[in-house]
Amino acid sequence: LAIHHGLFTVAECDSIVKLASTHALLDEEQVKVMHGSKQVLDTTRRSARMQWLCSHSLQRTRGGCQDRPELSWIVGRIQQVLSRTLSREAGVSELDPSLRSDNPAIDAMVITYGVDGFHEWHVDANPGNTFVSGTRLISMTVQLDAEEAYEGGSLSFGDVNASRRQGDATIYSSCSPHTVLPLTRGRRRALVVNVWARVQATAPQMRSLWWRRCVPLFEPLLARMAQARSPHQGSVHLQAGIFLMALEALERDGKGSRNREDVDALRARARKQLVAARELEPALHWAWHKEGVLLAGEGRLDEALDRFVRTTRLRPTEAENLYDLDLAYQQLGRYAEAVATCERALALVPNAPSAYRYLGKALDLDGKPKDAAAAYASSLRVSPAEGASPYIELARLKLDEASAGVKTSPQLSDKKKFEAYALYASAASLPSADAIHRFEAGHHLGYADRFEEAAHFMRAALRMQPELPQQPSSHPYVSRVLRESYFH
Repeated sequence: LAIHHGLFTVAECDSIVKLASTHALLDEEQVKVMHGSKQVLDTTRRSARMQWLCSHSLQRTRGGCQDRPELSWIVGRIQQVLSRTLSREAGVSELDPSLRSDNPAIDAMVITYGVDGFHEWHVDANPGNTFVSGTRLISMTVQLDAEEAYEGGSLSFGDVNASRRQGDATIYSSCSPHTVLPLTRGRRRALVVNVWARVQATAPQMRSLWWRRCVPLFEPLLARMAQARSPHQGSVHLQAGIFLMALEALERDGKGSRNREDVDALRARARKQLVAARELEPALHWAWHKEGVLLAGEGRLDEALDRFVRTTRLRPTEAENLYDLDLAYQQLGRYAEAVATCERALALVPNAPSAYRYLGKALDLDGKPKDAAAAYASSLRVSPAEGASPYIELARLKLDEASAGVKTSPQLSDKKKFEAYALYASAASLPSADAIHRFEAGHHLGYADRFEEAAHFMRAALRMQPELPQQPSSHPYVSRVLRESYFH
């Protein structure tokens, strides 16, 4: 944590606020938060307005911070401070050549908190998203309003707060747990800047960075908070647990280099933090939920179910929390309860495509294929581009129906087959379709003698995942499809 006094004058702070009003690339009246891998609107976790000035991810569309001349004086001032900060960060510049230059990848935005505005405890860095577009390394907050203009709303790091003086910049590691306390009067505006390292999935330095730079931050902070009897200890334990879970997932998915014993130990450390979080603050629903996810991954389904039930009791109106409860019921063979859980989700969020998709799976397992097909069809009606899974599942159900009716109604059976093959082709054509979806679609289209389509999707699948098909018995069939497409 470092504070740079007077980075901007009072007049310059007012100018930044005006620029946000007139030149924002995007104005979000309510900022979304991450729920798993999705961004959702959740005012129980964050209530604020965000006006994007520039973003490194928008450079191709001239939205990068270097692409906007009206921001040059702001960006130049920021870079002067950041260059000194980054020069002191051992090993960081090796991650991304741009960090050694005067043009690091940055985002800049103005965030406004009104009365009751806040942001729950969190860390800006997200190792679960590291290998997609990079990761945040350094964060900076500049206060744009006078101290006397508001009460509450402090940016808190547990045992120390950011400077509240107008124009001051507080610079901190993006791994540092922090919160914005509820504002009780007035309005607080801040210029928030994130510095990114643009690294790829194979970069071993990044995994080393998380261990060397981030993990050691939590325990000393928690020790200081315990000594001070801080009421927020549970929330910081929760952030430590979530961070360790993300690292465990990277190692388990093969993107790390640790052995099985280390991964198990990492999972145990994560759960220890989550248990501490819920014991200190029993109302932390996210701690119960994350512990349930860990327990489910270990096959301890009854314990996981208990945690998911507790989560939904604490937050009965949040549909997202019901999906893991549904999956736990499915894995335990309690299909009727899984169906009821999905129906609860649909009652909370009518026409949610994900709720229909989960309902379709639960109904299928409960032995109700026609109802399952209707649920999958509803998912596709609401959001045709949601993903390939509803197409694949609905196609499978139609093929089952066609097989069952081949003797009693051959004409209807042929119609169902035709509908199924069309669904397979639609699934495989989606940009989001993965290798397995495309291979399965090609497999079935080959049986329909639609060899050109089948070969097209199989080739695409093999380019994405060369080891497909994993069953050697399928190899002759794939060869036949490719050969037939050539002759046709």
